[in-house]
Amino acid sequence: MSALVWFRSDLRGVWHSPLTYAVANHQTVTAVFFITPQQWQHYGLAPIKLDLLVRRLLQLKQELADKGVCLNIMQVADFAAIPEKLKAICTEQRITHLYLNAEYELDERRRDQKVKALLAEQGIVTGIFHDTCMVRPDQQLNKEGKPYKVFTPYFNQWLAHLRNDLPHSQPWQAVQLTLSLPEALLDSDNSIQRYMQNADEMGWPAASSALDEKIDDFLTDAVSRYAQSRDFPAQHGSSGLSPYLSIGAVAPRQLAHSMLIRFGEAMLDGSGGAHVWLRELAWRDFYRYVMFHFPHLCMHRCFIEKYDAFNWCDDRNLFDAWCQGQTGYPIVDAAMRCLNATGWMHNRLRMIVASFLCKHLLLPWRWGEEYFMSRLIDGDFASNNGGWQWSASVGTDAAPYFRIFNPTTQGQRYDPDGEFLLQWLPELKTVPKKHLHEPQKWQAASSLNYPPPIVEHKQAVSSTKERFGQFLDMHKKAT
Repeated sequence: MSALVWFRSDLRGVWHSPLTYAVANHQTVTAVFFITPQQWQHYGLAPIKLDLLVRRLLQLKQELADKGVCLNIMQVADFAAIPEKLKAICTEQRITHLYLNAEYELDERRRDQKVKALLAEQGIVTGIFHDTCMVRPDQQLNKEGKPYKVFTPYFNQWLAHLRNDLPHSQPWQAVQLTLSLPEALLDSDNSIQRYMQNADEMGWPAASSALDEKIDDFLTDAVSRYAQSRDFPAQHGSSGLSPYLSIGAVAPRQLAHSMLIRFGEAMLDGSGGAHVWLRELAWRDFYRYVMFHFPHLCMHRCFIEKYDAFNWCDDRNLFDAWCQGQTGYPIVDAAMRCLNATGWMHNRLRMIVASFLCKHLLLPWRWGEEYFMSRLIDGDFASNNGGWQWSASVGTDAAPYFRIFNPTTQGQRYDPDGEFLLQWLPELKTVPKKHLHEPQKWQAASSLNYPPPIVEHKQAVSSTKERFGQFLDMHKKAT
């Protein structure tokens, strides 16, 4: 019997259950990955993310070849073309089993259902594994048998599942024979090469050995300070692993296993940097869990559905100022300029700039969601959508609409010396430290090549509260 492993957002050769199972149970094993240009364009994926994905894909091809498995890279237009292509491959190559890791977004689930049904007509078995999350989305329900809508009770049950199913390493078995598909594409200018952007290979390496070093460096040093340093963008206190999680170059259970080796089951308790970071992995699972159980989120809809009717503003000039880092609020502008230049933004800064867009400018959270996806190297639909809906007070665990970040005090608290600001706002280098986060208060502010605030904080907050309040009053009367 011959097996085909279909790689998607799981670009790794270890901690990969479909590959491990295929190798252990089949005489011949081959693998495939589909480049889908129109689908990627439809999703608005950032060029820097596609660059990392392609570099990782080429590394994975070599890593699998060294183990005796050929990864065939093929191009189709979009998801709709994949079922027939897989049917043709399996028929031509006499494949009896297809193995893959589940993806939980709606388009992906529909694609996989079509694949499974089409192959079943040919007597081909589709085996679906669940490495994408630490805990499968269909394994957690509340006492009423309904999905959780709030993170904390979800997290408590998530931890219980993890305690009962601690991750363990998966040994590799030798492959007897592998197939190379005749339609394989690797050297076509229209397939893989055009996504190469010459991105920062040192900052975002694609080889497994370099990624292992990155993981080891974080877990042996920075994770111990994570709880204290993670909110300060100038301290580099985050793991920097989210881009690799987004393309599946590393498995979440692999990271949990590495922490177990270092910290033991103490990491499951509510203290220390390892536990705080583990909680972030749980948030990643939670947003996929929500997508799985509430698929309307995949349709540009609000989790709290009444807010689909909320009347956001549509001032494109304000939006452009936000995008370009020209709002007159230094922490917002530095964060956005960093994003535009590097494809990366610190998590605390993501919350600040998202709050500013939705609660100061009253612009649609969907605009910000799409802009982030078009720029972020770690753009992840579920996490990005969940974060933006949280910031806009329309999602799960949403902050009440009247709790609004003050960008000035946030900057003063998390970048008190302006170390991060001055990396991206060199026009403020002459401003005294006490005025860095409010340069307009400096007596020589008129000499700066820096815009005044595009909205006044107190007035913007007041307008936002009034707009939300009126909407809720109208909705209450209507129901």
